[in-house]
Amino acid sequence: MQIQETILVVFVFIIIMIFGLILFFRFTKQSIIQGHFENEKLRFESMITTFPLTPEIRCSFLSQEASCIDSYKLLAFKTLNKEEYYKNYYRSNLGYINITIYSLYPEKNGKICESATISDCGVWDLYVNKPKKINNKFVVRSPVSLYYPDKDGFGIGEIVIEWYS
Repeated sequence: MQIQETILVVFVFIIIMIFGLILFFRFTKQSIIQGHFENEKLRFESMITTFPLTPEIRCSFLSQEASCIDSYKLLAFKTLNKEEYYKNYYRSNLGYINITIYSLYPEKNGKICESATISDCGVWDLYVNKPKKINNKFVVRSPVSLYYPDKDGFGIGEIVIEWYS
């Protein structure tokens, strides 16, 4: 009789232990997913300050870096993303985001900039990578200084980065 009671107590203890471990692992998994999401969101929010400083789009004068964005380099960056090697490189580093720059002053139309239409356009779609299924969309905006080498002048623009999770 005592052996049956001991076996029953051990069995109930094992059931309670398994139930506790399942709950513990579920909460741990949810915590890890939430931590990853927060880390990705912080990385995305810091991109608004780091992306305009990349050498691919940053303007320079006589090898001196300036804090502006070169409009001709934007076109080069856009065509660079069409090559398979660079497309894979930026996809692995940037992930599911869209990067667009709008010219605000001098006021331009909403025409998307291509190599032939640099003088009368106002929108550069630099990087577009949308997932098939979108759960969340976060958007950050920041003003930027645009340099137009053909006019040797500056303008005001806005960089918009959209992140999909």
